[in-house]
Amino acid sequence: MATGIETAGLILAAFPLVISALEHYENGFQVIREWIRFKGEFAAFLNALIRQRIFFRQNVEELLGPIVTSEYDMSVLLDNPGGEAWADETLNARLRQRLPGKYEYESYATTVSYILETLHKLMAKLKIAEGR
Repeated sequence: MATGIETAGLILAAFPLVISALEHYENGFQVIREWIRFKGEFAAFLNALIRQRIFFRQNVEELLGPIVTSEYDMSVLLDNPGGEAWADETLNARLRQRLPGKYEYESYATTVSYILETLHKLMAKLKIAEGR
């Protein structure tokens, strides 16, 4: 293992090499800069999407909590998104009762439809087949 002073010497030796390489690769630098910016923006986008997934799941749990009769049934729903349990008309009827106001259920349905449409557009851009 190098001592502190040896490390400082290695750093001093590396600077001219890096500077020289950058001078010779000036054209490539723009590509590198764009890649670094893209990588940062991509990471931020992915992180935001993961957070939205967490928020949406928490919202669904809170919304369904009073109308799903058991932890097992809730687990079946949450662990199998898009599964048969989601098509249960009784569950939908209970949700309508939970959102009884004039516009509550319609607003909910519009919002989740918009989210799904947005995810389908993203899946199409990423060439992801539905169900995968």
